[in-house]
Amino acid sequence: MEESQIIQLAQEGNPIYKELLFVNNYDMVFSYLIKLTLDRPLAEDLCQETMVKGLMNLHKFKGESKFSTWLITIATNLFRNHYKKNKNRQEKEHLINIDLDFFSHDFDHNLFTRDLLREVLAYLRTLKPNQSLPFILKHYHGYDMKTIAKIMKCPLGTVKSRIHQTIGKVKEQFKEVEYEL
Repeated sequence: MEESQIIQLAQEGNPIYKELLFVNNYDMVFSYLIKLTLDRPLAEDLCQETMVKGLMNLHKFKGESKFSTWLITIATNLFRNHYKKNKNRQEKEHLINIDLDFFSHDFDHNLFTRDLLREVLAYLRTLKPNQSLPFILKHYHGYDMKTIAKIMKCPLGTVKSRIHQTIGKVKEQFKEVEYEL
């Protein structure tokens, strides 16, 4: 069955298709959030909140993008709100406990070792979300620039500039390590 049919049945109130729609997208949203937060409990909380908001607002989904992109947009907004509320608070360091198996399918292991991946993700976390989000969406999730601009609610040129700047910062930070972005 096509996703559009599942969405239509879910929007009509069929509980089986509502569950199917959100279960099919849960892992992708969780993977995205764990890359942003590097904090499993926070990623789980934000993912649950994303799913609840998505379910409550399912009737607002118009099909102008993929359903997964719509959920990523919700997750991005929730992450931004969390970041704004907590930016002055000292965050706990969760790098030691992060399960890098969430990232194993996203990376060519010839380019990134697990330790380097941990360091790059930790470095991205030190950047402001408007710098790290477009980079993660493009390089770890494969979104095109136009879709990232929609998710980020900013002009295409801004997305391109932020990704370019972030690549420069990552290259500068890890200049002694051989890798490709």
